[in-house]
Amino acid sequence: MSAATVGARVARFADGREVAVWSREAVALRLAEAARTLKALPATGCFPQRLAARWPAVVRGFWEVWNALDGESARQRYAEARHEEQLGRAAPRAAAIDAMDEALSWIGWLDDRRHARVLWALALGLKPGRVGREMGITRQTVSVWQRNGLELIVQRLNAQP
Repeated sequence: MSAATVGARVARFADGREVAVWSREAVALRLAEAARTLKALPATGCFPQRLAARWPAVVRGFWEVWNALDGESARQRYAEARHEEQLGRAAPRAAAIDAMDEALSWIGWLDDRRHARVLWALALGLKPGRVGREMGITRQTVSVWQRNGLELIVQRLNAQP
């Protein structure tokens, strides 16, 4: 870090990168990183135990499912999904989860829930056109709301001591 940025607020990413002052791009990257971390967390135990079904899960054999699929493309997708499932994904590190928690709290700083919804949808990787269609607004409005939401977060982050 240079001498000019010694007193500046430092933004740290989960992978160790640092930026001297928060920018809209850095905040957008951090939100996207938070979305990836959230997706990578294991999704088990969605219901309290007393509400869980007691019936055992149906276990189907590979060939039983394979023969039920129509078309080669469906079979290829099934084989790829099964391969991915067997490889498994490593759970995110503690630093990534802490960074995710921090970034998710930033969305709560936005007074307009529509801006928060746009920011989170874009962080999840949805295209602006699709977000606009889902919310009943134009793609340009999505861009304006994204810019405004990111700017509010940047101002608050850079104002913190």
